[in-house]
Amino acid sequence: MSENLNVETFNNGDPIPQATNVDAWYKASYQDKTPVWCYYSFDEGKGKIYGKLYNWYAINDPRGIAPDGWRIPTQSDFEKLLNYTTTNFEEYAVALKSKELWEKSNLHSGTNETGFNAIGGGFTNITGTCENILEQTKFWTSTEYESLENDQAYGLTLYLDLPPSLYSNLKAYGCYVRCVKE
Repeated sequence: MSENLNVETFNNGDPIPQATNVDAWYKASYQDKTPVWCYYSFDEGKGKIYGKLYNWYAINDPRGIAPDGWRIPTQSDFEKLLNYTTTNFEEYAVALKSKELWEKSNLHSGTNETGFNAIGGGFTNITGTCENILEQTKFWTSTEYESLENDQAYGLTLYLDLPPSLYSNLKAYGCYVRCVKE
């Protein structure tokens, strides 16, 4: 996909609960470990620009959120994406990022050569606090990270002035989703 997923229902029509404040995000994501989405800073206006942030429980729910013919990417999908045209991750990060919606940077301005069109939409941490808009963006994968608490999953982070990285984050974080065509 060349834009962030922006759905409010699972594929069977059930609504995905919306968190409208930090308390609702924390309760659903961290305490109850149930699916939830929100807009950055719980601001619908930002949602029109950046799409929705989902916790990992929403993207991994058996009811599914990927549109027909699409699926949630795996860690391997993002590894292939990062290695698609170059082994220089800094150059590739530039090719993945949109030309707009990032803080101004002389080092690594986006070119969007790949059509991935990543925008600097930030993320939501476990407490529901939104962070780093225009400076980074995080995308979920369907791949769990093996940890003692089984509370982490892999994702891709693109930064303003750093190379991209595959990371593990707590499943209670809010990240964007880019689906892969089947």
